[in-house]
Amino acid sequence: MSDLKTLRAELGHVNDLLADARSREVATVLARFREEIELLGITEQEIRWALGYDRPAPAPAKYYDSATGRKWSGRGAASSVARGQAPRGLRHRRTPSPSLLARRRVKQSEAR
Repeated sequence: MSDLKTLRAELGHVNDLLADARSREVATVLARFREEIELLGITEQEIRWALGYDRPAPAPAKYYDSATGRKWSGRGAASSVARGQAPRGLRHRRTPSPSLLARRRVKQSEAR
């Protein structure tokens, strides 16, 4: 049993050494990173863009093929789904206009 206690103590010591080494390495890399940023004059916005932040959300799919599950938003090059090369299951998703939604609400309230 004392063998297990010794091994756990050694493992804890090794984990502490690893955490210290990692923190020193991170500090070194970040210092080098700061120097490069200052040297090149990179802005925070450029860094955020390079890391994938502050990008617009992808457009929702307007067209989809129920047979294959392929989608196309209507932006960019037309995929085979939109060019008519897709199987017959092609459908167009439409978002109801605000005026249509308002008319539906009026009809529902009149029916009550």
